[in-house]
Amino acid sequence: MIYSITSPKLKLPADAQHPLFALSMQRKLRNLYDGEFFKYREGSQEYTYPDRSPSGEAYLVEIYDQKEKYGHDKYNAIQYTQSRQPRVLNEGGKFYASFELGQYLELQGNPAIHVGKDFTLTVIGDSDLPRPMISIFGDDDFISVEPGSPTNRFSFNTVSGSISKNSNNRINQLFSGIDPTQNNRRVITMKSDGAGRGQNLSNNTSTNFTTIAVGKSKTRMFAGKFIEATLHLGDLTSIGSDKVWEEAKIAY
Repeated sequence: MIYSITSPKLKLPADAQHPLFALSMQRKLRNLYDGEFFKYREGSQEYTYPDRSPSGEAYLVEIYDQKEKYGHDKYNAIQYTQSRQPRVLNEGGKFYASFELGQYLELQGNPAIHVGKDFTLTVIGDSDLPRPMISIFGDDDFISVEPGSPTNRFSFNTVSGSISKNSNNRINQLFSGIDPTQNNRRVITMKSDGAGRGQNLSNNTSTNFTTIAVGKSKTRMFAGKFIEATLHLGDLTSIGSDKVWEEAKIAY
């Protein structure tokens, strides 16, 4: 079954504004999307979902980018090395990727070069400890979202923060940009469902990025559950970020 959850006042995240990428294991992120969600491997055979549902020991090979953005190809997340492929597991009829340390996927097509200082990164998944579920990085610069229980962490270069006493780390959103409520100062703001938000002023906004990965940040690795990630650039306003956040809470 293809899941598509909307609200009369909200749009799917890839319809609210064209993102740089939109990856999901479970649902449509764009109303007109009619493609596959992910590719997986059972033994030596590869299949796609939802064309065929995993029925045995399955490993994730590729997550398909669902976005439509003029001038940008699809930035699929891929891992061809079998030992680095996470498991595909089923929870209540919905699939997710279960990562162990050392397993990850990288987005193809060099999307990292398009990431600037203004962005909204919305991710669905969790872990027992704060580890980089998704990261954008180069030799020195990096952005990371690290869900954990009871603490979530977030970073943009030397500016970082955390949200403690986190009761539900499934839905997280990192916003970087100008905040009118902070006298139009530049901030990074992390929102975590069930735990409020953390915010820091931001002045280190160098963006020499080369890689976007699910499951690692440089040499630091992730262990936990991954479901979804969408990255919007600066053309999504803070109000738009809030709407994407509200839609995610309805969906999950």
